[in-house]
Amino acid sequence: MFGMIEKPRPTLETDIFHFEALSARKDQWAIKYLYDRLGIIDSKMSSLLRVNGIIMGFVTVAVFKVVEKSDIISWPILFLSVCIAIFILLAWAEIMGTRIFYLAFDRISPDRPFDVYRDTTIQITLKRERQYRFALWTSAVGMGLFILLFMAVAMLEIYSLSV
Repeated sequence: MFGMIEKPRPTLETDIFHFEALSARKDQWAIKYLYDRLGIIDSKMSSLLRVNGIIMGFVTVAVFKVVEKSDIISWPILFLSVCIAIFILLAWAEIMGTRIFYLAFDRISPDRPFDVYRDTTIQITLKRERQYRFALWTSAVGMGLFILLFMAVAMLEIYSLSV
């Protein structure tokens, strides 16, 4: 009956197109848009780092429990290897977060024309967006491994209790 309108996928290219449309107006809206985007990226990264910190805490406690008493689990070497992989993935996301939150002190330079300031800000925004997406994917893989590890441990322990 009604034609389905396809929702555009958010990509860096559509972000650049939107920014160019705002820049054509020759006013401050393009810069305001970029500052809003940077605020959104910072907020998302902050939330992601909090979740990663909680998972890293669980993994750290689990590793120390297994190292302290290795007979509590049937396969400690595999368990510890997966924990190391999870920790590396989440630590890499933490490094990306540090790069995103690092301030470049762009205000300690001579005044620049508006176009130069605008172009610099779009480059910073796109760079941070790429870093955030990379951190999101490494965190997703790390969280997936964490969930699989947790489920495997739970299922194997339930099985060992039932026999």
